[in-house]
Amino acid sequence: MNDNPTYTLWIGVSLIATRPHTTENYIDLLGIASEASGHARIYSTREDAPVYDSKDEDNVPIEAGPNGYDGYEGCWPGDGSGMDDLADYNQMEGYDY
Repeated sequence: MNDNPTYTLWIGVSLIATRPHTTENYIDLLGIASEASGHARIYSTREDAPVYDSKDEDNVPIEAGPNGYDGYEGCWPGDGSGMDDLADYNQMEGYDY
């Protein structure tokens, strides 16, 4: 394993930036990549494939909200996220408030 993991941002064949492997740096590189006019990719030394590729239409970064799940992370029926309101309601039926 790499002792000093990093993120690298590539636009086309040009290396644009290398940053330490932190969430803040990843978000910063996403901002730069989203404004790029070419094919942008972010690589992690911890992964074999790009962690972000501007040509991948399904690659939509999601940031956690104040509740941690923000309606996306941890989406299982009855988790309270509001993504499945009926299941969330049914989880509460035993409480009979």
